[in-house]
Amino acid sequence: MGYANGKSKDSGDSSDAQWTSSEWADTADDYNDVADRAARAAREDRRWDKLSNAVTDFQAAMEQMAKVEDDSLPQADRDTARAEIDRLDVQAIHRVISQECRKAQAQ
Repeated sequence: MGYANGKSKDSGDSSDAQWTSSEWADTADDYNDVADRAARAAREDRRWDKLSNAVTDFQAAMEQMAKVEDDSLPQADRDTARAEIDRLDVQAIHRVISQECRKAQAQ
């Protein structure tokens, strides 16, 4: 996930460029390995549950963002995807991932 010293390597990029639907979908797919590794760690040691769940939620939010940005979908579907992103609370997900990665680095 690119965490070093408690910060994401990607966190410095505050570009206002909007991602396309396919970029969101590709990025969500890129997180399959990360999500699988976190799930395996959580299966072996319950301390990794929060991180595993947060990574899975983050991946789900990216998948929904791909729908939001997909102009070929009906507006109702895009609105439903936006509501799901709001329900997932991406800021809370990011906070959990940051906290759990910091704890892991401190061990």
